Amino acid sequence: MVGIRESRRIVADYNLTAEDVVSHRKFEDAIAQSNYPVDIHGRKLRNIEIRQNKEDRRPFYEIPYRCLAVKGIANLLVAGRCIGSDFIAQSSLRIMPTCRAMGEACGIAAAISLDENVGIHELDGARVRSLMKEKGAQFV
Repeated sequence: MVGIRESRRIVADYNLTAEDVVSHRKFEDAIAQSNYPVDIHGRKLRNIEIRQNKEDRRPFYEIPYRCLAVKGIANLLVAGRCIGSDFIAQSSLRIMPTCRAMGEACGIAAAISLDENVGIHELDGARVRSLMKEKGAQFV
């Protein structure tokens, strides 16, 4: 069976980069954590500067809420392999557990947006993360 590994990606309020992934970058508005490796075939990582915080020994990167919010469109969130990211970052984040967390974050953000009449771009991603924790999500 042929599987589709990559498709179009949106331009988001923040686009996750290869450097974010390989340097294990953390974000205050993170809605998912992953340590899945870069998974591309026939291509090598080049010219990616790794600037990891020496005090941070947590071997994972985080996906910020802002990667789900489509830039320039008032109330559109996306989850899965089409979030705001570059080619290399997308090769790591497209796995099922990470996509599930993104979908949960979109649902929570949409509910808050409707209940409180606030736009998704104005919504604080840290609040979405907090509600995910209350519902059982685990963040290290």
